[in-house]
Amino acid sequence: MPQYKIIEQDLRESIAIGHYKPGDMIPAEAELVETYGVSRVTVRKALDNLTAQGLLQRVVGVGTFVKSQMVKEKQPKLVGFTDEITQMGMTPSTRVLAFELIRVPDSLYQTLHIEKDEMVYYIQRVRYADGVPFSFETTYMSARLYPDVSQDPQRLQVPLCGGYAGAEDRLQCSYRHPHPALGGGGQAL
Repeated sequence: MPQYKIIEQDLRESIAIGHYKPGDMIPAEAELVETYGVSRVTVRKALDNLTAQGLLQRVVGVGTFVKSQMVKEKQPKLVGFTDEITQMGMTPSTRVLAFELIRVPDSLYQTLHIEKDEMVYYIQRVRYADGVPFSFETTYMSARLYPDVSQDPQRLQVPLCGGYAGAEDRLQCSYRHPHPALGGGGQAL
């Protein structure tokens, strides 16, 4: 293993176990050169890497400090198929295979947080990216909660769970399964 990687690993471990805490100054470059018996260039490479990784912060003329780790809870942003494929530089399209109004299957009414005998839209679609099948979706949506759903593939807006496109929170909106075997690899919702 290269010497700079050993230095990085040692410093990272010292930070992880709390030997160096946020705001603490780590040993000066000259001290690390002496400790590890390496050149200043090697020490600098290790420190530069840890700085780039956000673990250290250098203050010119003062020293190198353990950076304060601000923990932010990052909420996942749900992006619709059209936006996702467009962001990937491809052209999205959809083919609706089935669009029916049916009674909710016994296995799904609790998952969808609706009554046992409620009517739902049953929708099957193939989603394409640049004309190539990307995902196969089966969606169940409450007809009561979403009475104005259109069968037109250009206007069909199937809300994703969790508040996307005006959907109710939780799973009241739909139950989708992008099919990874078609090259989509999306996650089941």
